Amino acid sequence: MKKRRHRKSRYAVGAVIILVCAASAVFWFCFHKKPVRISERENGIWLAHRWAENPADEKEIIELSEDLRDSKIKHVFLHSGPLDSLGKINPDKYVNAGEFIFLLKKNNPHILSVQAWIGQIEKKGGGVLDISSSDTRENIIKTCTELMAAGFDGIHVDIEPVLDGDSLFLLLLERIKNEAVGDNLLTCATPKISLGKIFGQTLKILFSVKGLWSEEYYRKVSEKCDFTVAMLYDTRINDSGIYNLFISLEVMKLTKTVSNPVMIGIPSYEEVKPSFNPEIENLASALEAVFIGLKYGDSDKYMGFSIYADWTMEEEEWNLIKEHVKSEKHYE
Repeated sequence: MKKRRHRKSRYAVGAVIILVCAASAVFWFCFHKKPVRISERENGIWLAHRWAENPADEKEIIELSEDLRDSKIKHVFLHSGPLDSLGKINPDKYVNAGEFIFLLKKNNPHILSVQAWIGQIEKKGGGVLDISSSDTRENIIKTCTELMAAGFDGIHVDIEPVLDGDSLFLLLLERIKNEAVGDNLLTCATPKISLGKIFGQTLKILFSVKGLWSEEYYRKVSEKCDFTVAMLYDTRINDSGIYNLFISLEVMKLTKTVSNPVMIGIPSYEEVKPSFNPEIENLASALEAVFIGLKYGDSDKYMGFSIYADWTMEEEEWNLIKEHVKSEKHYE
């Protein structure tokens, strides 16, 4: 009985804190909003592995290129891994990537980059990749060099989880840029940013939102990359109002924190799981929240949105995105 009372009390306190934070945010928003143009951005998308490994089908690539063009998607993160436990990728995994890149750009000259998306679950998260190992880091750098030689325009790093303050991850990014990528693009998929101790702890207690990076660490990662892509999905939030507020505040804080531009990752999948409710998190609700946040953030640091992922996109969702980007809408 005491445990039950304690749990109810904890939720009640959390709910009060959420309401206070929400009221404060609404008050602040009302007096600080500004118009934001949402067109003319460089949007992105995560692409399935089959495009890199399977023989190219030009008819399919033409269809994809048209969807990307009409969605103003100019950066493509092509799954090319995953990294194995040693930090290596068998070249057979991306044997047809060069032909895919050629045909995609041939049919859509607006594409600015096709980046090799490499990733793995890190040991700290129960995975096989240990970036604290110098040998593993050396192998990752060599792998990135091989991927660049295969015709990619850059490297997109998606190693999860990376804990806040991990200096070895910063070192890895720096070495990939200097030794493998050079003047080409280095980008990084990142977790959410902390919204402060009180709000952050409340979200953690009520919705199990976790794995947030501090402003200081996010800024350091941003400095190592040409741009970052914040994965603002799998929030575990089951309330549309709280979700809208959370994403808006994330966008506001991210754009005011980063040194280099940031893309905002938005979900197109519909898999119901503890961390994701598609009725709450979807392309429409995410885009609405993103552009509310931009009214109060630094829109100059906002590069665009990035869709996760092409293999879960349906015609209705492509049409939603296309209408969104051609609307030339201003939020005032």
